[in-house]
Amino acid sequence: MLATQRTVCLAVRAYQKIEELRQLLEIAYSNYKQLGGITVEERKKKKEEREAEKMIRELEAQLEYERVRREKLERQLDEYRAETSHLKECLEKLQLTPTISGVSVCPQEGEAASDLGKEKKKMKKKPPGSPGGVFVRRY
Repeated sequence: MLATQRTVCLAVRAYQKIEELRQLLEIAYSNYKQLGGITVEERKKKKEEREAEKMIRELEAQLEYERVRREKLERQLDEYRAETSHLKECLEKLQLTPTISGVSVCPQEGEAASDLGKEKKKMKKKPPGSPGGVFVRRY
């Protein structure tokens, strides 16, 4: 019985010593922080904050890229819709009124066709100074 009382008393004294040391450790941490020291927890927290900020910047950049891409596609879609409506109008005009002596009702189509013809003619011409002809071997 005396041994059990003694063990209980030793356990209580050990617990009190643990609490005293814990308080001293907290005071030491506080002093360290006041002197400008950075604890391990603070380092981890700052590292996580930097990683989070980096992720936010990357996501914002990706969002901006997608926004610009969407605007570009919307602009292209609007252009295609305008072209489609214009071509429908021209088609309706062609169906209602026949062409007059080969003149197109839709002026833009005529311009496009004449441009294509000019481009083909330009493509057929050889640049000046380029050698032309066939080499003949003489014996």
